[in-house]
Amino acid sequence: MAHSGDPPAAHSYTADKTDWMYAIAIAIGAGVAVVAILGVTNAAFGRIEAVMSGLMLAGASGLVGAFLGFLFGIPRSKQAQAQLALEEGRSAREYLENTNLEQISDWLTKIIVGLTLVQFEQIKAFVVGVGAVFGKVFVATPATTTADTAGAIAVAVILYFVIAGFLFAFLWTRIHMENVLRQQSAEGDIAIERLLERRQEQENIANAKAFELTDAYLDPAADPNAKMFDNLEEKVKESSLIARTMIFDRARTVRQKNWRDGGNKKLIDRTIPIFRGLIAAAPDRQHRNYGQLGYALVKASQPNWSEAQAALEKAIRLRGDDDSGQGYYELNLAVALINQDPDFLAGKASTAATRERVAGLLDRAGEVVDLNGEPAIKSWAALNDYRIKPPR
Repeated sequence: MAHSGDPPAAHSYTADKTDWMYAIAIAIGAGVAVVAILGVTNAAFGRIEAVMSGLMLAGASGLVGAFLGFLFGIPRSKQAQAQLALEEGRSAREYLENTNLEQISDWLTKIIVGLTLVQFEQIKAFVVGVGAVFGKVFVATPATTTADTAGAIAVAVILYFVIAGFLFAFLWTRIHMENVLRQQSAEGDIAIERLLERRQEQENIANAKAFELTDAYLDPAADPNAKMFDNLEEKVKESSLIARTMIFDRARTVRQKNWRDGGNKKLIDRTIPIFRGLIAAAPDRQHRNYGQLGYALVKASQPNWSEAQAALEKAIRLRGDDDSGQGYYELNLAVALINQDPDFLAGKASTAATRERVAGLLDRAGEVVDLNGEPAIKSWAALNDYRIKPPR
């Protein structure tokens, strides 16, 4: 036996509510007909005047009921499900969107319920008073019993249309407004998904271009002065985190392959603007970027000792308990300080303060690196009576 795609329970529930709307609409039409008949038969008041007054009373009562039904029927957002969707990485728009309107309706319904309970006698007196005024619209006989009956009829008309208007508006709001909000939410989800897809596609293209550009720049056969490499540092800065990670690995590999004697110092020079761009993209955050820049500046074809010192000092501060660069940052910082020491450059021993700082760095570096591999360190150690120990 074939089954429909819609859940039977949900379909039956919606159909039942729609059937009730039709029934209430018929009841409203019947009430209008009764009001019109009462007005037409009231020749003493004036048939046209009676019909119009009765319909105005019925319409006003129905609108009051409809307004209340609308307030009570406004769908409530599924905040818990939305929060769960966010935590699970799904769309948070799995709810009926209603922010200010929902809050206002909730506020007003509480006020209306509270006032009705507290001011019930005053509301009752007001309705009875309106019924007494409009009673002659339905029955114009001046007798006392008839006047009470006419007032009761008017009150019945008020209550009838208030209740009918409330039920009709409540069901309409629950069925149709809910569907409209669901459709709006679904359309919004689709639009957001398409926007995210376009942005992801654009980001992927930009990532590929950024990596290809830096890869081409680090190619020994490339002309570093080519126009395509203009503003390379800025382009690296504007690339995404994923692209910057790939660019960092590529630049570090090039530097590591060329820092020893016999390596291509010009390629090390090319890594410098790349590491600067990476630092500009995330300043004061990644110690590895500062450390790699310091390494490159120390081993460049024309070393920049002061900038290398600043980069390596920042790398050491940011490193914290991370084991990366332990000893190597200190080694290269010591080399940068030695090559800026005017006493060392003059072939003399360093001042006590300089010797203390450089010695402290060399002690830390000597735990993991053979200090004899650096000519500047060997010369400085000889001038300053510093004993180089083999690494542990």
